[in-house]
Amino acid sequence: MNYYRYKCSAIHNLIITKKTEFAGENEINEGIVIPKNIMEKVDIYNGEEIIITKIGAGSWKNRIRTFIIEGKENCDVEIRGSVAKFLDVGDLTCLITEMYLDDEQFSKYKEDKIPIFDLGFDPATNKDNSESCLDIQYLGNKIKNVKETEEIFNEAKRIRNDIYKVFLKSIITNLQVTKTHPDCLQGSAELPKFVMEKVDMTQYKSVSVYNSTKGGVADTYVVPMPEGIVMTTGAMASFAQIGEHVSVASYVMSKNEVELSSYDATEYMKKYIT
Repeated sequence: MNYYRYKCSAIHNLIITKKTEFAGENEINEGIVIPKNIMEKVDIYNGEEIIITKIGAGSWKNRIRTFIIEGKENCDVEIRGSVAKFLDVGDLTCLITEMYLDDEQFSKYKEDKIPIFDLGFDPATNKDNSESCLDIQYLGNKIKNVKETEEIFNEAKRIRNDIYKVFLKSIITNLQVTKTHPDCLQGSAELPKFVMEKVDMTQYKSVSVYNSTKGGVADTYVVPMPEGIVMTTGAMASFAQIGEHVSVASYVMSKNEVELSSYDATEYMKKYIT
């Protein structure tokens, strides 16, 4: 079975309205909070992985992979953790989610039977992310502004229910690096075994490490260590240095929103940081 990665949904010209570098204890200190009503319009879900781009950044470093946190109706579009180092309040952005089509679905896509959702805000007038227009795009056919056509929206959404997407599965927030080593050794991102077990992360699990102190994300794998050791080695040692705060997340392919395991390491780290 082959899988083909395609754009699934996109939000164009969304404005960032709130910035929180450290969300505090018992909060997910990473990602981007999107109002529930906007998520529903464009058929995206809590924990879904996204690519967020900064429009007009003027650099190839104008996009980062992160995940969506479902907010309340009409709440702020809030950036957290490493994303808050990448973007700022007032920035105009584009968000993109992806889907994975199996061979049969890929054939259907080429036959104009798999829809893509595009939600757009007018960049000239958008001030508070309140007025948007949804287009549903098939390969050879675009249905513009389906806001008033509930039947078309529901049918397109139903078709997409059987497609794999990527969701946040586990995350450890508010870790602080206690050791580094310039050589790769046998690891890359080493975490206390106790902390890994809190979110059911096992040795060599592929993860994304988000640097909340200076921004950025790096993909690597985890290795269990003794109590209090949060260590980066090799190339990761320059990405996250001693004293810097990081979050470590793993993802899973699923057709539906998944149950998230999270652990806030704030209190744990206090025992090992002087």
